[in-house]
Order: sequence, then structure tokens, then C-alpha cells
Amino acid sequence: MPRIELPACFADVKQLPALPHDVHHLIKALADDGLDYAGLARVLETHPTICSRLIALAIRLGSTTTASR
Repeated sequence: MPRIELPACFADVKQLPALPHDVHHLIKALADDGLDYAGLARVLETHPTICSRLIALAIRLGSTTTASR
């Protein structure tokens, strides 16, 4: 198998993050152009790991945006 070279922006990355085993359900739902908030909620309610990571990401992004103002 040929070696794949990563772009320079990944030079300091030592390990890729682990994704929840059921992340493919969320990706499939997000690819649907007709997905509404209720549909997204139905997908997320059965995947607590994804929900907790999304909440943590939103909190981090919120604190970053607030700090930069």
C-alpha cells in the first residue's frame, strides 16, 4: 500500500480522534436535505455519545467566540 502524505497543517497531529461507533447514522441524516430539527432530534436522542460531544463542542466554540469579542 502506498504511503499517503498528510498536508502540513497536520504535521503536529500525533493521533486522530476516536469517533463514536454510531457516527455514520448522524452523517447519513445530515446528508439529507429534507432533515428538519425534529428529525435531527430523533437521530440524536438514541446516540448519547454524539450528543455529549456536540454539546462540548458548542460550549467550547461559545467560550472562544465570547473571549474574542
